[in-house]
Amino acid sequence: MAGEEKPSKGLDVVEHIHTDELDDGEARASKRKKGKGKTSVSRNEPSRKFRGNRGKLAPMLELPNEIFLIAQCVGPEALLQMSRASRVLRKVLVSKSSKWIWRASWSCSDIPEPPSYFCEPYYAALIFDKFCLRCESKKATKFDLACHIRFCSACYKTEVTTVKQTVSAGDELKKEKIACILPHFAQISAYEEPRSFAIWQESRNFLTFEFQVVLADYREAMKDSESLDKFLAERLCISNERVSFKRQISSWLDNLADQKRLTTCRIIRERRTMIHEKLSKLGYSQQEFFIHGSPKWSRLMRQPRPLTDKSKLLVVYSNYNLTSTAEKAGTHFVPSSKESYN
Repeated sequence: MAGEEKPSKGLDVVEHIHTDELDDGEARASKRKKGKGKTSVSRNEPSRKFRGNRGKLAPMLELPNEIFLIAQCVGPEALLQMSRASRVLRKVLVSKSSKWIWRASWSCSDIPEPPSYFCEPYYAALIFDKFCLRCESKKATKFDLACHIRFCSACYKTEVTTVKQTVSAGDELKKEKIACILPHFAQISAYEEPRSFAIWQESRNFLTFEFQVVLADYREAMKDSESLDKFLAERLCISNERVSFKRQISSWLDNLADQKRLTTCRIIRERRTMIHEKLSKLGYSQQEFFIHGSPKWSRLMRQPRPLTDKSKLLVVYSNYNLTSTAEKAGTHFVPSSKESYN
């Protein structure tokens, strides 16, 4: 209808009262009745809110320019954390107009850029977040980039299905075909062609929602043989592209895990060296550095962080009542208060 307007998301709906059909007296009475009991509105305030996207980017003017400079120099993980710092940053960094900021973040890191069909914030959350994307549980162990999922065990059971669970009367052939053109969970190799259905494919896990959507599209394409062949070829190409990109990300994640492991080993070695040096300054010999069968001492030595002044090294070591070499020689060494906690 001409007098109705669709409400815009995130904005209040402003109702218009048309007084064209009313006479002057009724219009004035209606205005007096409507304004009764309400405080007067300042003339400086706007009379109505803007509709649509107009005015949504106004909070950007309040942000310091340094934030935009920082956004161009950080990686996608830091950019994802920035988008959760405030509502204003979320509106700016999650909108479609911020695509150039996310593209710049990929160039600042060695992470493979997402394909065109991927939403950049969702792609970053899928890789760096560790919680379930459905129930936000902290233990999301079911991760697959080709299927676009990161679920906990409970959500995985409800959101993922197998071909054997979905087979019904008259749909066996359709679902068997779909099982050969959809990426399944833990798939590492791409499809060469829509192969014939095998018995071992019944245990493959697919995303239930995507399976049902592709099944409906397959039924629609079956009306024409040419459209069916085109549909199968397009879906096969999409699946292979997703599996290929998943292998790139898996390789990058493996390299990242190896780098973290090497960094942790290096920090532990440096910590052990620093502990030995400080014990040597306190008069202990190298034979006394190693205490076997002590979980407390092992945890102190293998902590993946550098040794600081707050590490109570001598206090832990003195619990074993060991005599230092300086004490055996008769020259007792009394450390200062600062050295006793290093």
